[in-house]
Amino acid sequence: MRSDQAVHWILVPLLLVLCAGMVQFTLPLTTKSVFAQNKAEWHARAKALENAQDWPALLAHCRLWTNSQPGNDAAWFGLGVAYFRMGNFQESLKANREGLRIRPDVPDIWNNIGCAYGGLGRYQEAIKAFKEALRIKPNDAMSWGGLALAYADAGNRSAALEAVKELRRYDPQKADELFNRIIKP
Repeated sequence: MRSDQAVHWILVPLLLVLCAGMVQFTLPLTTKSVFAQNKAEWHARAKALENAQDWPALLAHCRLWTNSQPGNDAAWFGLGVAYFRMGNFQESLKANREGLRIRPDVPDIWNNIGCAYGGLGRYQEAIKAFKEALRIKPNDAMSWGGLALAYADAGNRSAALEAVKELRRYDPQKADELFNRIIKP
């Protein structure tokens, strides 16, 4: 290696580190992910992208996050959300299963799995996933709503209406919406 190449390999990373603090405030939202340092920063960035419904940016961010912190269930959850919102249900399943491998007791991950199975038309598996979420958190409105939709899509109207009845205890407005969807397909 020539000496000028060696200097390049030393100076460029050093300059990047020194400038990172200044640059991160001027870069577009999608590249700020590179500068996230801890779980809270990664999570806050993912939440901001989700709220903005910027699914490609959320996907890019969560790919970086899972590479940076592969043992973080929230990173895999975010990746699963991004894939789901972009219509890639199979990849959403893969990402959420990785999150479950890390923390199998997170009902939101089970809900994501149920939604992904529903997107794939695998309603019986969706039902099992939503039931698992409810086993962990019995009063979760999202899980009850997902279960109702999965039963309805599977053609089990009576079970769907029972789930809506339970949902009514936690989110009456959502229960009314689902009731009308199930009754008037």
